[in-house]
Parts: sequence; structure tokens; C-alpha cells
Amino acid sequence: MISKVKIKHIQSLQEKKKRYSEKLFVVEGKKSLLEIWNSSFQIMELYVTKDFFYEIEHLQTNNIKNIFIISQNELNSISFLMKNNTGIAIVKMPESPFSLPHADEWTIFLDSISDPGNIGTIIRIADWYNIQKIYASPDTTDIFSPKVVQACMGSITRVHFFYTPLIPILGQKQCTVYGATLDGESLHNTAFQKKGILLVGNESKGISQECISFIDKKITIPKFGNAESLNVAVATGIICDAFMRS
Repeated sequence: MISKVKIKHIQSLQEKKKRYSEKLFVVEGKKSLLEIWNSSFQIMELYVTKDFFYEIEHLQTNNIKNIFIISQNELNSISFLMKNNTGIAIVKMPESPFSLPHADEWTIFLDSISDPGNIGTIIRIADWYNIQKIYASPDTTDIFSPKVVQACMGSITRVHFFYTPLIPILGQKQCTVYGATLDGESLHNTAFQKKGILLVGNESKGISQECISFIDKKITIPKFGNAESLNVAVATGIICDAFMRS
């Protein structure tokens, strides 16, 4: 039976300060749990229902410290999801050494993105297009928050994510910086380089003035209807597809 102290500890990991003080974060749901299980990330504790345990017990457990079988009611008491019938993992934050973007790769730069769902979706998009590095301004939402981890559906295990001031890196770039703006050249008319940086901005304010000056090419997705704007994650996906087809 899971103790009240353990329940309180797991629930406390909703708080960013607590996550970083303990270097732990929470992963939930079948898809995300299996992705973490098959990654190099270290699972410190795994709490699962009996049915899910029988489903996974044949798998290798090299990166798991402790596995506990709990009831559905106990899982409900620690889960951050509306519905969870599989389990929850307490995972050690990975230590990913910082590296600058290379001239021979695509990277994504996030300028003050605030919505957890957008962050998670952008990580999944990067994973889909084999973009392995994302650089985010320090005020961008924490990737280890439960909502971001859930939204990226395991892609967090394959995409390197760096929180860092963007200006110093943009100042020493070795490749073209494409900025997603509303007043740029049509995506359909742009001749893209084979590699470069995609810079996208805050959901309501767009790219900051400090970053705009480092853009080599402003680009926009042409509009055919009446919507005022596109969701930043949707726009990132469309632009990444255009990059890969260039």
C-alpha cells in the first residue's frame, strides 16, 4: 500500500522548484511509460496496476530501481491525469551536456513559449523530423512539467532540449536563421538552405525584438482563409515539413 508520505512526495513534483531540487520528474500513461522504459532514462520508482504489470513484466528492467503494484484507487491518488489505468514513473532528470548548434543540422529555437501543450507538441514534431536539438529561452515553460511530458509522448527521450539565453548563440551562428513571422516571405516561395535554425516566438507576442535582429530570412505560412493566426506548434510543424522537402 502506498503511504501518505509517498503520495505527498509524488504530488509535490508538480512544482518546478521541487522537481529541480530533487532532479526528478513524473511520466504517466502507457505510451509514455513504454517510451521511458525503452530509453536510457533512469526510472527511480514505477507504480503500476496489476494488469499493466502483467503486460510489461517480460520486458528488461535494467534502468528501473523499484517497481510497485498498486490499486486503481491508489493510482488515482497520485496521477496528474484525468484518466490513467496503467501507471506512473518517477524518473531521474537526464544530464545532457550543452552543445552549440552545428552548421550541418536543423535546430529549433523557442523564444518565450509558454503553453505546455505547445512545448510538448514541438518536441514531438522535432522527433518526427529527426531534429535532435531544441534551444529555449530561460522563460520558456519547463519541459519536465507533467503537462509537457504527457504532450510529447516519449519524444523527450530522443530530443536534446537546452534552456539558454538565445542572443549569445544567435550571435555566433554558422547557418541561416529563419524566423516565423506574419510579415515574412511566403513559405511557398522560399528557397531554403539544406540546414539552418528555425526561430519561433511567444504565442501572443511573437519573436522578441532582441531576437528579430538576428533573423536572416523572415518566413510566413500563406493564409487562404480568415483565421487571424496559427497555433505556434502547428506552424512549427508546417515549416519543418517545408524544410525537409527543400
